[in-house]
Amino acid sequence: MSNAQQNLREPERTDWDNAYKGSKYAPPPPAYDDNGKPIVYQAKLKEIKEVDADEGYLNFQADFTLVDHPDVSIRGWISARPFMRRNRETGELEPMKGNPNKLGSLLKASGVAAKPQSNSEYRAAVKAINGRAIPLTIDWEARNKDLGETVRGYYSFPKDEQTGMRKAILKKGDLAFETDAKNNITGTHVVESEVLFANARLRYFIDQNRK
Repeated sequence: MSNAQQNLREPERTDWDNAYKGSKYAPPPPAYDDNGKPIVYQAKLKEIKEVDADEGYLNFQADFTLVDHPDVSIRGWISARPFMRRNRETGELEPMKGNPNKLGSLLKASGVAAKPQSNSEYRAAVKAINGRAIPLTIDWEARNKDLGETVRGYYSFPKDEQTGMRKAILKKGDLAFETDAKNNITGTHVVESEVLFANARLRYFIDQNRK
């Protein structure tokens, strides 16, 4: 036996009851109520960290868990890049009035009083909101990166005939819908993947003080 073999470290203590169970899928809750209105959820900001810039603007990766659905996680990328709109006269994209951005929307929804104008001020404000509960709305999305297949939007998922609830798990051959920005059905799509799991994705932050 070699010296290297004689000097091996002992293995770390293994929890054999839990170490090999894997992760359990938790379906997302409904994105809209029975009247078609987006449901506002409270989401705890677990972690937020600065990542590569978004078109040159300060950018963060944020991880949330829904307070009433702690098994449901949401990851979003939130930057200081201004929201854009299309000018009706010129057809050109231009920043919205006042230069709002998604990072600012997060800060407003968190209830902080800060009104940052510089990157350093935004960074300081972000540190103050870690761990807070943030009101937001969600949507559903299921993706198969290998096949390049995506089902996006809560109303794109068909209802289960027995429960009347949207199917969070789609299987090969299931009929999904294609929808537009107003959730109108514009077409159908036959699922090609063996299985697709719906996950919650961030839609909008909600500023509850906004009138």
